[in-house]
Amino acid sequence: MNTVGFNLIVGRGEEQLLDRCLKQVSKLDLDEIVVVVTHNDIVVKRTAEKYTDKVYYYEWFGFVGDEPINDFASARNFCMEHTESDYIMWLDTDDLISEVNINGFKEAIGHIRKNKHFLYYAVRYIVAFSNGNVPLESVKRVFCFKNRSEIKWLYKIHEGLSIRPNTPHAYFENIAIEHRPPNKKGHGDRNLKILEKLYKTERDSRIAFYYCKELYIEKMFKKAEEIQIQFVKDNEGGDEELAHVCLMLATYYTYKIDGIQTFNKETIAKGEIYAYLGLGFCDKYAEFDVILGDINDYKGNKDLAIQWYKKALDKKLNAVLAQDIRYYRLIPADRLSVLFFSVGDFESALLYNKMAIQSNYEKSRLLKIRKKILKRINNERVD
Repeated sequence: MNTVGFNLIVGRGEEQLLDRCLKQVSKLDLDEIVVVVTHNDIVVKRTAEKYTDKVYYYEWFGFVGDEPINDFASARNFCMEHTESDYIMWLDTDDLISEVNINGFKEAIGHIRKNKHFLYYAVRYIVAFSNGNVPLESVKRVFCFKNRSEIKWLYKIHEGLSIRPNTPHAYFENIAIEHRPPNKKGHGDRNLKILEKLYKTERDSRIAFYYCKELYIEKMFKKAEEIQIQFVKDNEGGDEELAHVCLMLATYYTYKIDGIQTFNKETIAKGEIYAYLGLGFCDKYAEFDVILGDINDYKGNKDLAIQWYKKALDKKLNAVLAQDIRYYRLIPADRLSVLFFSVGDFESALLYNKMAIQSNYEKSRLLKIRKKILKRINNERVD
């Protein structure tokens, strides 16, 4: 029978997040909980000690050039060194296992205790929510892995495990970890500054990828475009990273990035090229199918647009990098409803409108469209 432990690193002033996180983790009946405190904060330390006697202090500063930064990988590796269990489960302090997922995680851990065949286990990780608390983005994330000397955390920031993505593993797709930070401000430009220095001094494919992504998040599109094109040209990173960079470029070239998805007529052809290129690297992302559906709809190729939107509906949320959940039901179904309505196929329009409503997004708008469709159907029946 395998033993399963838990690792967590925690910073200064995070006692409330720590308490919230460990309160849920303690319900999973794990064999040990190991907490590493990265600042000399007595309140945080005492909060951790409510749940475990394995609380350690670690000075986690690293350097990029002459500038000190927090070295996340070194802190996680230090935590691993104090863990005796056969498998290690981990979370960030601002992650949460909600009450609805507790039993599912208990079952997953029960499976891990009995199974020695897999190096790691993955679950859905929901990284963003709408104002109505509906999940927006998710990734497939390693949440538990074998405690072996050759498995280490790498990179000072956006750290990752030294596990090959295609290693045999189990994926519990019906349970999820939620990323629930205390506010939506994030880290400002902290990550961008660190990644910019790392890109110049310790550049590798992972650093290059996250630098591309951080530039895009900060809306520095011109600089992002230059780095992203070079990333694809040099064929850096794995297939999903290359696909994700292509997705950023395809979105940038297809739409005007102004908060409204209006088409960028001058560069839409480039958007189409990068959408096809991205699909060539990895066909898991429905975002590409929707972009190509939008482009064909814009060109007047309605039959092709319908085909692309239907392809999007067939995709699943099982990619390693972030997937916008709306592109896997709401957006393609809504687009299909509008398209079928425009050609007078009101029954199909109603079918896809119902599918869009079931996604639990934008219900009030979709219900108004439903009334409009039903009115046309009733008028046809009267005629």
